[in-house]
Parts: sequence; structure tokens; C-alpha cells
Amino acid sequence: MSRNDGPQGIFRFIDKVEDYQRGKGLVAAYRLRGDEEFLKDHFEGFPVMPGVLQVESARQAGALFLAAESDWTEPEYRLRSLEEAKFGQFVKPGSQLRVSVSLREKRTGTAVVDARIEIVPATSAERAVRTLTARMELEPCALDETRKEPLRRAARSALGTAG
Repeated sequence: MSRNDGPQGIFRFIDKVEDYQRGKGLVAAYRLRGDEEFLKDHFEGFPVMPGVLQVESARQAGALFLAAESDWTEPEYRLRSLEEAKFGQFVKPGSQLRVSVSLREKRTGTAVVDARIEIVPATSAERAVRTLTARMELEPCALDETRKEPLRRAARSALGTAG
């Protein structure tokens, strides 16, 4: 399984979780290597990570956070709504991204998280550059137990928890 293949063969845009604070949020990392398939035609001569995949990276971080918050009873979440999305700097091959989500509000059947993606500076003298900020409402996916268990294992592994 390659880095971008998840349990169901979907793209994964989280390499590792750097920090998790129960009830607060999660910080993850993703490096855009440059050999990703989607860069071949986005754009010729000027490859950049598509904005929709930046949103997907933030959704994956939010889903991982909420899965841990649910004690793994709901291992996958889908995007219900996206608000106040603002894109900044282009994400070019070689960029190291910091993907942060923080819990804004829990609702019946959904949760709202604030997401932020930044390009991590190469040196401590530089500042992080924003590529995306957004508010996302996420809801659990309706999955049967046979589909939930592989997702639970993958999420626990990414978060570094056992069980």
C-alpha cells in the first residue's frame, strides 16, 4: 500500500500526527513529494496541490480528531459543509504542510472544526505561510462494522494509540 492509499484505496494526505489534545484539536503533517499523480496535470510546467485536495487534507485531520474523540466508535467522517474557506500560498512540490484542526462546536450528529494549513518554513528565521483556513462541519459516515474496523485500525495507527 502506498502512502496515498488508505484502507479503501482513497487518497491520504496525512503523513503523521504531531499533536493531539483531547477536546481541543489535532496537528498533522503532510509532505507534497512531487511525484503524486494529481500533479501531472495541475498545472503543466507549474505543479501545485489542488485546493480541493487541501480541503481533503483538512477533512482527514478533522476526521481523525473526531474519531479519537468518539473513542473510535465512529472511525470516519465526511464533509457536510465548508464555510469561510480562504486560500493563500500555492503548495508546490517539496512543501511540508502543517494541518491543524480545532474543535469549534459539537452538535447533535455533527461537529464543527476550524482548519488551518500552513507551509512549514525551511529555517527558524522564516515564518509559516498560510495556504488554507476554513470552517468545516463533519458528520459520521454510515458504515457497517466490517468497513469500520479497518478504518479504526488505520486511525489508531496514525494517532499512535493501541487497541
